[in-house]
Amino acid sequence: MVKQRYTTADLAAEVGTLRQQLHGMRVTNVYDVTSKLFAFKLARGGDTGEKAILLVESGQRMHTVDEMPDKPDTPSNFVLKLRKHVKARRLEDVRQLGSDRVGIWDSTDALSHTTPVGPGPHAPTFTRPHSHRATRSSARCAS
Repeated sequence: MVKQRYTTADLAAEVGTLRQQLHGMRVTNVYDVTSKLFAFKLARGGDTGEKAILLVESGQRMHTVDEMPDKPDTPSNFVLKLRKHVKARRLEDVRQLGSDRVGIWDSTDALSHTTPVGPGPHAPTFTRPHSHRATRSSARCAS
């Protein structure tokens, strides 16, 4: 049976796996599977042509899958906005914030995107870094 909600230890294990598997990949597209479940299609350039699909369920979990889940024909306005800001960004790092259920992924742009992965019906939100010199973005999975 697949876990529906991550504990701190589950998130720590998944972050370690994602760091090795996804480091250096670029976001090629973003899809909303449901109102709380988002699929990030990632690809590594060069000769390998390696691809991955990262599922992030707001407030619950994040992990990779082999096949793209069924998705609506028309993306939501949120996903259209998210695509505009994260498409073609390279994933630099995946880490856990201390011992909290907060997973952070850094990419190569100046927009921060926060995605809770804990209890509660939280929706992803956008925040701008305080410094205009920021060159990285973070996606956070928080409880």
